[in-house]
Amino acid sequence: MSSWRVMRTLTLAIAVLTLGACGTPPPPPTPSPSPTVNLATRPSSPVRIRIVSPADQAQIPAGVIHVGIAVDGGIIVKQTTTHITPTEGHVHFSVNGKLISMNYGTAQDVPLQKGLYILTAEFVAADHIPFNPRVTTSITVDVT
Repeated sequence: MSSWRVMRTLTLAIAVLTLGACGTPPPPPTPSPSPTVNLATRPSSPVRIRIVSPADQAQIPAGVIHVGIAVDGGIIVKQTTTHITPTEGHVHFSVNGKLISMNYGTAQDVPLQKGLYILTAEFVAADHIPFNPRVTTSITVDVT
């Protein structure tokens, strides 16, 4: 065997041994899960929430839909805080179960294509976490 081949074989053997000694690389870190909230420890709220427009079961043309929300017995606050009270909070608005806004008002404009949709509004505490029981309302609309 030529010295060149011996040298190449030794270099290859050293590389294999070195890599083998390193072991397999550690797996990438997994993201930590979002903190879970125990709703049983959350305060209740006397607030009632309603979707006032469009009407439940309405048939409306496709495009930007204006949704009006009424909050009875509560105040919408703009500041997020962990000092929560049962009558102060924010409105979370969802379409077909997907959160689309965390609103500080009682109106939402949402573009909708043709289809059947469930619109849900929820009054949540000023820390953006639901009350117990949850303060929600939903309607169904048929967008044509």
